[in-house]
Amino acid sequence: KAISGAARTFTAEYTTEHVAHTCMEPMNCTAQVTGDRIEVWAPSQSPFFIHGALQRVAGFKPENITSHITLLGGGFGRRVEADYILDAAALARAADGWPVKVVWSREDDIRRDKFRPLTAQHLTAATDAQGNIVALRHRVVAESIYARVAPPLFQQAGGRDAPVNEGVEIKYAIPGHLVEYLREQRGIDVGFWRAVGPGYTKFAIETLVDEVARAYGRDPIDYRVAMFGAEPRGRAVMEEVARMSNWKQARPAGRALGVAFSDAWNSYIGMVVEVSVDRTTGRPRVHDVWSAVDCGVALQPLNIETQIESSVMYGLSAALGERITIRGGEVQQSNFHDYPILRMNEAPRVTTKVLTTPNHPGGLGEVGLPPLAPAIANAVASLTGKRLRALPFDPALLKA
Repeated sequence: KAISGAARTFTAEYTTEHVAHTCMEPMNCTAQVTGDRIEVWAPSQSPFFIHGALQRVAGFKPENITSHITLLGGGFGRRVEADYILDAAALARAADGWPVKVVWSREDDIRRDKFRPLTAQHLTAATDAQGNIVALRHRVVAESIYARVAPPLFQQAGGRDAPVNEGVEIKYAIPGHLVEYLREQRGIDVGFWRAVGPGYTKFAIETLVDEVARAYGRDPIDYRVAMFGAEPRGRAVMEEVARMSNWKQARPAGRALGVAFSDAWNSYIGMVVEVSVDRTTGRPRVHDVWSAVDCGVALQPLNIETQIESSVMYGLSAALGERITIRGGEVQQSNFHDYPILRMNEAPRVTTKVLTTPNHPGGLGEVGLPPLAPAIANAVASLTGKRLRALPFDPALLKA
């Protein structure tokens, strides 16, 4: 009803490709089976998943399982899985008491990954005569993570997938808000990839909000601040990042600022990036990233800064070109020669300010990733007039 009676509507479609985790340390596990007992040493994010898999798949009794969690060498959601644990368990069982160490090759690590879901999103925003968003319809189409890793949770939720749709919740004061999820089964195992749902849901929301603000001649930060209504934490991080980045100051020729906001995991972040575009290749270059973060009680402020830096680099790598392609059921990429990741000479300066507040502590390990891609896309739109709606970014669009 709100959409049909709106003064104006904005509609856009967004897509994201499969991407791999490419942890620094490939999947590995050491296991020893003695009689009906098993002991494993693994860089895992989830002892719970280890024990569950060894019970359900390998048939060990709970009291006969011992696990030791080592340093991870990179997790990013990949090490929640237990497939590499089961490899070691099966071989150790056949080795009759001898410990067995399994280390996947980089090729196995990339080709047998549990990728971030391939997604399509359809958004419609409706505005009143003053340019305020009065309704937002958000449709997400993707494979399910929970249907594979936690079927009971998927069924209990009536076919809704919480991690796939994470981030669709918004703190903006929009009276009408509808989210729809359609599962598309493609035969590809998908899993938790750093920032999971907000890595693409916030990309869609934040670029569309920016497009609406620009269409009405409104400053993108001021527009968001006005939409927070009675939400002071959102206003605080946006106003602070505006100060940090000198938001309203003119930039050098060929550069522009872009902004985005995220509230995922009960942590609020406002992010501004300074971007240029290589006119020969069409590739965006991020020079600076400023972030203001309110994650509630900040137990380790320096670690918060480090996590934001890490999330920025991880998210920038994916946004600029990471892509898994599948033909005839076979993953085409195998190593860093055909799955390139961010190089040191492409890394931006990252400046983070932690706002110390008494709010309940929120998550932090993924917070810096969701606002990065939309902030870049919004800066690119300011520079070129072209709206990027696909991840990874397609340089050919900007080159043209």
